[in-house]
Amino acid sequence: MGATKLQSKKKGRSVAQENGALEAARDVMTLAEAAASLRVAETDVLASVAGQGLPGRQVNGNWRFLRSSLRDWLAASGSQASREILRAMAGKYADDPFLEEIAREAIRKRGRPSGEVEA
Repeated sequence: MGATKLQSKKKGRSVAQENGALEAARDVMTLAEAAASLRVAETDVLASVAGQGLPGRQVNGNWRFLRSSLRDWLAASGSQASREILRAMAGKYADDPFLEEIAREAIRKRGRPSGEVEA
């Protein structure tokens, strides 16, 4: 009790206020943390901010995201933003010169003829 309570009183904050501040800080993520949380590249996060309404703010040139806002944004299924993200991701690898080869290899490993499509 002694040291924590004394330090908090010196700063003019209660222990409850300190705990609240720590909880709020955990909810704030950097660009790298947001990308890791969404499991996408940082450039994809920035593209989603610009084009799909992903909630984020620049603070002194550094991006910050609220964990809870990202969760809410992802949960908004069926929204215009979600549809745009799916469209953008669907075409992301369309020009990949290795895409057909990768698809053929995946089909071969599954043991299906190359023309067979799973229903």
